Amino acid sequence: MGIAVELIETKQRLYQLLSEGKLDDVQQQALEIMTAYPQDKELEEILATVHFWKHREEYFFLQDDTEGGEELFQEWWKYESFRKENGHTNLKVYQSIKYFVFSRLMEILIEVYRLSPFPRKDILLTLGEVFSTLGMTDRAIETLEYALSLDRNDEDVMIYILLGNAYADAGEEELASVMYNDAFYINPAMIELEKITYPPIQKLAQLIKTHGVKKELLAEWIPVYAFAHGTLKNKREMSMRFLQGLRQRITVLEQTIKYDKKAIDVLVPRLINAYLWLLDYHLCQTQAKNNTQAVARKILDIIDKGIFLESVRKHLLEKLEPALNQIEKYITR
Repeated sequence: MGIAVELIETKQRLYQLLSEGKLDDVQQQALEIMTAYPQDKELEEILATVHFWKHREEYFFLQDDTEGGEELFQEWWKYESFRKENGHTNLKVYQSIKYFVFSRLMEILIEVYRLSPFPRKDILLTLGEVFSTLGMTDRAIETLEYALSLDRNDEDVMIYILLGNAYADAGEEELASVMYNDAFYINPAMIELEKITYPPIQKLAQLIKTHGVKKELLAEWIPVYAFAHGTLKNKREMSMRFLQGLRQRITVLEQTIKYDKKAIDVLVPRLINAYLWLLDYHLCQTQAKNNTQAVARKILDIIDKGIFLESVRKHLLEKLEPALNQIEKYITR
């Protein structure tokens, strides 16, 4: 067997062992072959990964009947930082250890949930994310939808984001759009953009950044840009209760903008998004021509007079003005 072939086959065996969590075996075999290849960067990364996780092996086991998994999940994000700090880029190493860590995390969370005397929304949220990471999309959707059914509140933003990711992975882009729109409506400030795996939203975030919007405000503008670019086309059908809350939100935002100039960078995109929801209601549910036109004019007026970043205002007007000025074309009856 040639030397190169032997090295390749050994590395493949190491990846397999790493995905099974056999850290001692990986370490032993990697050290043995490094005597022949002392400068091999891939072997160095494998050993560094093993070293990182061998110092955290206690997290691979359930320590408490009521709590577990959270520490391991936190350690995973520390590992992500560790990789970046050390310039580790090998995807095979990354995917192998990720499969093992998340498989263990799944087992721990399922056991903790099974032992809990009542439904644990926090566990379901993490479990849904773990299922998605492992490619178990159907189980992720089932878990997250169940979590969403338990006492809905404003803290459900992350569940909507993960559901959006899962539906997008399943090819259900309309449902993904509904979930993302819900999240951005409820509270954009709670959204961790790095958790969104849907490429069109990530591209929008990069575009908005080029227009001078601060990083902490990107999530505020994404639903507005998404409407302008036709990225998130679908919203859920509104009940009268939701509609009443929407109108109250618009009133509060308009009043707050008048006296709270310090928060205007947040309030303006939220007001535009609220009016976009109202526009969607008239377009899709009432199809009332006069109301639709009035809302469209209001949106253009806010964009023209309320946005102080020239690049943002110019871009949105270029995208939206032609369509909103002829909004009656979208009314089918």
